[in-house]
Amino acid sequence: MVYLLAGCAVLLLLLLAGRLITGANPQKLAAVIRKMAGVAALAAAGFLIVRGALPLPIPLAVFGLALRGRGSGVRPRAGSGTESPAAARRDQRRRVWRRTSEAPR
Repeated sequence: MVYLLAGCAVLLLLLLAGRLITGANPQKLAAVIRKMAGVAALAAAGFLIVRGALPLPIPLAVFGLALRGRGSGVRPRAGSGTESPAAARRDQRRRVWRRTSEAPR
């Protein structure tokens, strides 16, 4: 009987969590999930350090810090979403051309 009640409680919690997730803002939800995953990775790294397995938790902790938004200060490489100065100038010329071509005659 205890297992039936515990199962019903878990099912009810899952349904409530599902309703909260479906009604949430996707951008905020992604940020919260990313930060929670970072905390989980840091907790797992701490647990492994306590157990004495040092080679594995070091990269796991770095990954957890990156998920939390505390990177190592390394700048992103080209092609990682950053725009080059030449591409920025080209886009600016295109915007000016569009504005002038759409002007009323």
